[in-house]
Amino acid sequence: MIVIKSKPGVLEHIVLDKGRYLIPRKDGRILIGSTTENVGFDRSLNKQVGVELLEFASSRFTALRGASIEHHWSGFRPASKSGVMIKKYEKLEGLYLNTGHLRNGLNMAPESAERLLALINHAN
Repeated sequence: MIVIKSKPGVLEHIVLDKGRYLIPRKDGRILIGSTTENVGFDRSLNKQVGVELLEFASSRFTALRGASIEHHWSGFRPASKSGVMIKKYEKLEGLYLNTGHLRNGLNMAPESAERLLALINHAN
């Protein structure tokens, strides 16, 4: 993911396109993301990825051409081979799992929370 500095109001809404996104901040900064790679716990950065994310943004909004990357980072997204897990963990009393959403955690949060609450209420 990267953050670029822009002027407030250049981008007024979140933009989603081809698995990537631009998220404007009130101060004019724009968060641009993201890529997904299976690299274990390696947080190293690939500068070419930052350039590609910047090109993605500037190809959609000409006002962003010439912007520079203010910050570039990598993070981890919870994934599992079996996909999303919303279940009681059988080996430890009172522990429930709500994980594996990969890059859809925020989108799935309301429904995942409802399902988790139903599991907990059913157990009690």
